[in-house]
Amino acid sequence: MRGEKLIERGRPRRQRPDHAAAQPVQFYSDCPDGYSLLALPGASAPGAKGNTLFAVVQFEYTSRDAKDAKMYGKLPSQIAVLTLDQDRATGELKLLAYRTVDPAAAHGLWITCGASLSPWNSHLSSEEYEPDAVTIASNERFRAFSRNLYGDPDKARPYHYGHRPEVTVAADGRVRGSIEPITSVAAPARNAALPACQLSTTRVHIRIAIGTTNDQPRLMKSRKRGIWSRGNPTRPSLPASRSICTNTAT
Repeated sequence: MRGEKLIERGRPRRQRPDHAAAQPVQFYSDCPDGYSLLALPGASAPGAKGNTLFAVVQFEYTSRDAKDAKMYGKLPSQIAVLTLDQDRATGELKLLAYRTVDPAAAHGLWITCGASLSPWNSHLSSEEYEPDAVTIASNERFRAFSRNLYGDPDKARPYHYGHRPEVTVAADGRVRGSIEPITSVAAPARNAALPACQLSTTRVHIRIAIGTTNDQPRLMKSRKRGIWSRGNPTRPSLPASRSICTNTAT
């Protein structure tokens, strides 16, 4: 967080064998997941010749470390904002800038999975799983996440995760995205995955996808328009014969 890099110890996989001393290397994610392409009114960026667009890309996890040990869910997830120049004639995109989003306001991010675009051009991320506070002391994956984020396996609080982080990007390409968790939309039960959600244009309802077997989407109605801190989640009535894909917010 706050611009710091995650460094791992041990020899990188592709390091030449004549390099005797193992050097610290930076962690990189091999799993870019949900993303949003934003066209903002009045957007501009230095060097842009066509349309200025922004892509918000989230990185869910790193599969393995330099020693080939499994790292799924043991590192904080990252989100980046890409400033793009789109050719008005061909649609070709060129990268102008790449900036990471500081997740400190959301206490870091854990396993960001699916994403969607809000009607007001913000990026709706996700934290796929809800850490179970009852068994958190024995959850080695979450403890490793806390250790890599804070340097302390006991510092991260489970109630800070399993939410819908919302990333808002300014029209000025030099401004980083801000991030805020929608805390009322959390994973609904133990072992239930919540990879994505979709907000209505009225800013009253949220359609929530459930990424588990034999389950169905949720519909949440906020108590106040545009305020997502409180609301009432329900299961919408669907015909018994209707097939449901639980990995998308539809």
